[in-house]
Amino acid sequence: MNNEPKEPNGEPNVVSGKICWSEQGASLPLKNIPVWPKAELPDETLKALAQAQELSSGITATVESIQMGYQQMQDSMAATREVINTASIAFASLPDYASIFRNVYPALQRFADYAKEIAQGINFGAIAGALRPIALKAKRIELLSKSNWPMYLVDDAEVCNALDMLSPQATTDELKDLIAGIAYDSLDSDWLEETRSRWEDHAEISSGERGVLARALSRHEQGDYEGCVALLMNLLEGLVEKYFPNEMSKLEDEQAELFDIHAKKLGVGLSHKKNGEPRKLTNVKDKVLVMVVLSENGWYTFNYAAEYIVGITFANTMDADLAAHNPLRNKICHGQQTEYGTLEHSLKAILVTDIVIRYGAAILESQTEIEC
Repeated sequence: MNNEPKEPNGEPNVVSGKICWSEQGASLPLKNIPVWPKAELPDETLKALAQAQELSSGITATVESIQMGYQQMQDSMAATREVINTASIAFASLPDYASIFRNVYPALQRFADYAKEIAQGINFGAIAGALRPIALKAKRIELLSKSNWPMYLVDDAEVCNALDMLSPQATTDELKDLIAGIAYDSLDSDWLEETRSRWEDHAEISSGERGVLARALSRHEQGDYEGCVALLMNLLEGLVEKYFPNEMSKLEDEQAELFDIHAKKLGVGLSHKKNGEPRKLTNVKDKVLVMVVLSENGWYTFNYAAEYIVGITFANTMDADLAAHNPLRNKICHGQQTEYGTLEHSLKAILVTDIVIRYGAAILESQTEIEC
């Protein structure tokens, strides 16, 4: 049966190969249309139909959302399967660490047993006992540095014990007072006589220098602290020159690097000029630092001692606080520091002179051995 739309004459309406309805439509006599009776639905029924329509529209959206979520879940599951497959391949190619450890464990156990045997043979108590004096000496040197008391070469049991008993909680000002008290008690006539004998044994010291040193100690012994300081500060730079090797006026390589470390810290010129050429070391501060570079024995101690000599004894700038407790050689010789007649000034002048003589002599001796 052909149900396609017809033209009024009963033929299909074909336009460009498509079937469509005629704009006029087929003429149907009204008498053939049946008349349906009118019926009105109750309000409750209409309301129920509206609710049903609303629910059906919501269900449609929900179903569409579920379909979309399900599709995303399928995509995620597919990606997860891909990751699992890749990981499985990767883990399959890893070594069997459990087997490796089982093979290595016996060797590790033997090494642990061997290390235990070695440790049992080490006397850690003896090591700690040997290191303790070194640690104590380092602590003493740091305390002396903080207090500006150059007793670095004072090898006296009472001084060492007194320094070891100082409270670590003491402030810098308290340390200065406490260590000054230790110095006044320990640097007595016996110490002065030991210093005199030691200086007399240095053959490199000329008769003129020996006379100045002797008179300075005698002035101190008599209480003429100002005279002692004046004599020693005028002699000090000459002593540095005496012990400075002329061939070391220019430094290279490791010695230059070590010199520069101290020079930067103390504000002294570097070993080389900006153009890279070695600088001729003629300043007295340069020469003290060269003595540090050349010192082989007691380098750690002389490092601190040199800081006192360069930074305080040969200070270029007048500092009233430093001058009140320390002899500033340049300022004394130039007439800028005029008050230096105390026991503290005199003791520090003797201590600094002793450091230069003892370290200078050691450097001369080492240089002589190298030449031989």
